Amino acid sequence: MNFKQAQQKLKKIAKDRYYSLSYEITDSQSKLPIKQICRLYIDGLSFYESDTWAKAFDKLKSAMTTNQKVKIDAIDAIDEL
Repeated sequence: MNFKQAQQKLKKIAKDRYYSLSYEITDSQSKLPIKQICRLYIDGLSFYESDTWAKAFDKLKSAMTTNQKVKIDAIDAIDEL
């Protein structure tokens, strides 16, 4: 999944709530591996991040299923796209 696809997916899930996503890359000139962070946020929940968009969405879905304030149709939207 690329950034634009993640944005479309998060927008569909968030509906009328404020949302944010960011992609961070940390690289160095040493032989250490490149670190990437895919970060998602929906107002009323929290930040969810991982090294791939899919894993970040999995964390978001897990949080949404335990949060009674989140509507079921928004949870179902995670599996789309």
